[in-house]
Parts: sequence; C-alpha cells; structure tokens
Amino acid sequence: MVGKAMRATLVATLLQPSPEVYECFDDVLLLSHGRVVFHGPRTDLLPFFVSLSLAPLPGMTAADFAQAFAASETGRKMAQCVAQAPYTHPLQDLVLHKEPYGLSAPRMWAVTMRREGLLLVRNTQFFIAGISQILFTGFLVSTAFVGLKHRDSNDANLFMSVVFFSLMTIFM
Repeated sequence: MVGKAMRATLVATLLQPSPEVYECFDDVLLLSHGRVVFHGPRTDLLPFFVSLSLAPLPGMTAADFAQAFAASETGRKMAQCVAQAPYTHPLQDLVLHKEPYGLSAPRMWAVTMRREGLLLVRNTQFFIAGISQILFTGFLVSTAFVGLKHRDSNDANLFMSVVFFSLMTIFM
C-alpha cells in the first residue's frame, strides 16, 4: 500500500512469507539457488504452475507451494534443463561481435574531437567568453603581483597562494 500511495517500486526479500504478507505484493520474483523460477504478477503464480501440470496440495498457500516446488526433484530437473548451454553453431563467431566497444580507441577519439569541434563552431560566443575570462584573469593576476619579492618563506607562501588562486580561477 505504501508503494501505491507514493507511486514507487518497493523491493523486499522474504524467506517463507506468511499468506497475509504474500497477498500484499503485486509482482513476485521467485528465485531458487540463484535462478529465476518465476517472475510476474502474484495472481499468475498458481496458474503458471498449473500450466506445468503442477497443482498445490489442498490447504497449501501459493508461497509455500512455490518454495516447495523449487526445492523438489522436479524443480531441480527443470532448473538443470534451463541451465544447459544453448545450441551453438561452428560458424557463429563470424556473426557475433565480441569487442567490448563498437569503435576502436582512435576512432572514438576522432569522433569525440569532431563533436567538440562542432560544438565549438555552434557556440562561438560561449568560446569567446571563456577565452576572454581566462585572459582577463591572467591579466589581473600578472599585474597585481608583478612586484612580488622572493626573499623568505612568507613570500613563498604568498606566491603559492597566488598560484593556487590562479589555477582555481582558470579551472572554474
């Protein structure tokens, strides 16, 4: 109810939930030994098992039945069938691409530089304003501290402060 009221998705992990708690959920993701056994609306869980010719015993809740099925021999056999590797063809490597990226590193660099050049051409006012700001700040820093002496540690501290100020201003 909280999820519906807030229009949010809530994820909860429960081991052997009671029937009352199970009825509160809209969707169910049933996992067994790291494998997905069922994922879908809560109301479709029992029809799913009935479609597999599996019906719960009288008095058994859907959550108990799903857990018992996943732990049963039939459930393990079905999980093994699903876990088998799919059929592969000897020539499938000619079709499947196994590179992590669609482009090579030099090609990605070239595409990025082209995009930056396009942005530079489209936003010339922005580029000119940035260059003007850097030049103005450089002029202020160079003229304000032109007579700075380098005699002792206090002057060195002041010099490093000027360098820090300059770098922070340029990179902002």
